[in-house]
Amino acid sequence: MKVGAGINGITYANVNVTQSDFNHMVVPMLVIVPSAMFWFCSAASIYKKMSRANKSDEGSPTTSTSGGDTTDETHKPSYENYNSAIYEHKDDKFDWLVGNVIYYGGIHLFAGQKSCGKSLLTTQMMDCVSKGMPFELFVQDKENPCYQKPMPVYLTDLEMQYSQLSQRNGKHCYQFDYIYRDKCQSYSTYSWLENFRVTVESLTGDALFVVDNISRFTDYVQISKTGKDLYDGIKKIRDKAMEKGIRITVILVAHVTNDRLDSKPITMKDLALADTLTTGVDTVFVIGPTRWKNKKLLKILASRNGAAPDYVELLKHRDEPFASFNLEGHVEEDSVLPGVKEFKEPEKSELSNASYDEIFARYVEVARMKAELDADPKRKRQVWTIIKKEKGVSNQLFNGWKKKYGKLKFNEVGDVIQETSEEKES
Repeated sequence: MKVGAGINGITYANVNVTQSDFNHMVVPMLVIVPSAMFWFCSAASIYKKMSRANKSDEGSPTTSTSGGDTTDETHKPSYENYNSAIYEHKDDKFDWLVGNVIYYGGIHLFAGQKSCGKSLLTTQMMDCVSKGMPFELFVQDKENPCYQKPMPVYLTDLEMQYSQLSQRNGKHCYQFDYIYRDKCQSYSTYSWLENFRVTVESLTGDALFVVDNISRFTDYVQISKTGKDLYDGIKKIRDKAMEKGIRITVILVAHVTNDRLDSKPITMKDLALADTLTTGVDTVFVIGPTRWKNKKLLKILASRNGAAPDYVELLKHRDEPFASFNLEGHVEEDSVLPGVKEFKEPEKSELSNASYDEIFARYVEVARMKAELDADPKRKRQVWTIIKKEKGVSNQLFNGWKKKYGKLKFNEVGDVIQETSEEKES
């Protein structure tokens, strides 16, 4: 058998193939073979989808396509009668945990300004829950205060140092029961969720978890994704515990924005948090300042479980048995807010009335803060550093207000007792 090559072609087994013949045979194959492979793969894919569709009718996992991608879904849709959902799930109990406001087994948000008493009130709630005592603050049904069985409380405290804890809660040697404080004081949202998961999985009974303060997480809960991940993570871990018969309640403590006016009612817009977090929780309640230095207001902003929205209580600070509050009663928020209503109004300026009132209220707020700092020897030298950081007001701007509106003086509880213009003093 002769094999060789010629100038015009290639010779295979005594068969002479010219260059023209080679082109006619090979080039069409280069087109036909890929086309055949494409149609074969397409047919196989269609057959595979039809097979899965047939299996889904028999109760096996279904497939869905989104954007051209095929995703396996192990969830089979399941529905129940609405009346059954309402009346036949007696094991799913609804109970109050704290003062007809905190739902037993819910996720709740408690917010307030810096140094406004968030930690004091949080400690008071934890003490009541751990001892099984009724919470005397914010009990809207006074004739039927809610009781609950004692349960452990797990506190993640990202703010207080040991010396501060001792000063606030150790003066009178009060003993707290079943409250456990996390030794770690630095978490991101995701590292705390992991710590929360591990702790919950080790429990054999119900528990309350408190984080004071989520605004101290190393990432930002103001970001939509972070806020959503925090809520979704807590809910997933809580629901998994519920499957084992363990009810987990969570209270998240947070800040409100620094630029809000004390004279304005607190609203959801004042929370320094992402909407993806605030819209998911069961209850949002806040603590805020009043025109009395030793009194605070406690207000419900939102509730899924029947607590009256915008309900406000007036609280008075107490020192025994530990730093906490007494309930003074239900009040109208506008009647206790610090603001222009309690002061004699100076002469009108060239500004509009609305703008004038707002600026004057801010001036009063900063003047009160300056008076408090001036009276503290440890912070007197840092007055304007602190005010500029927390209120965004410089010394120059404040002096301009003082020249325009007059100099303010305050009594021991923070009320204005004298208002004079610098022109009269000079």
